[in-house]
Amino acid sequence: MSKAISFHGINALDFEELRRNAIRVPQVITRIRQAQELWDKGDLPDFDFINFLSSDDARFLSNIKFKSLAAAIVQVGLLDRYLMNNEKPKAMVGDVARDSALLVATGKISFADMIYNSRAAQVGNVTSLQPSLSLGVKAENLKAFVFKELEEGSAAFVELEVKDKSLNAIVRHLIDEYKIHEFVNVGPGSNFEGLRCQMAMEELRFCESIDDDPMLSWFYEAMWQTDLQMAQ
Repeated sequence: MSKAISFHGINALDFEELRRNAIRVPQVITRIRQAQELWDKGDLPDFDFINFLSSDDARFLSNIKFKSLAAAIVQVGLLDRYLMNNEKPKAMVGDVARDSALLVATGKISFADMIYNSRAAQVGNVTSLQPSLSLGVKAENLKAFVFKELEEGSAAFVELEVKDKSLNAIVRHLIDEYKIHEFVNVGPGSNFEGLRCQMAMEELRFCESIDDDPMLSWFYEAMWQTDLQMAQ
């Protein structure tokens, strides 16, 4: 069964419990340390990614630039973990307008490029705080890449050319043209809740990489226990 990877949007880490759990994942902490090393080597103001990801919601949500970059760093780490035990997906889908884990995953930019070209790294932007906006992925910012064999004998992710760039249309195209029947979201969280209901009668599987990893069974359990304690 061919698979596609989708990257959740900028709001993937909007809850403190999610962030604290994410930085317990070994591959995620490796990417955070790599990002910190790159940041410290650049001519950039002091910033601590671990402290930021561990901060309360008020601080995290108030800095949209670092929130965006932090989400992308975590997603690259979660993808690293997923690919340790799973084969390369046939396609990848995600946002390319902001700090993009998708462009790193498809080899269009390097991890270092993502850090240094981020809005957070732009001079004058590091310490500015902005209200947190509800930023979903706009259709014009959504892109899909399909892994293809190239003429020179190599292979690479090639951008999928479609007129309708909505998530629904892209998923339908991947199903019909590339026989993809499993969509794995790299979150935390999922982009597929609406599609799961719309396509319930088809033989498709929508899942999250964290849920599919038996070694990460604790990830959401800790949140459920916290919610239960608060409700009691």
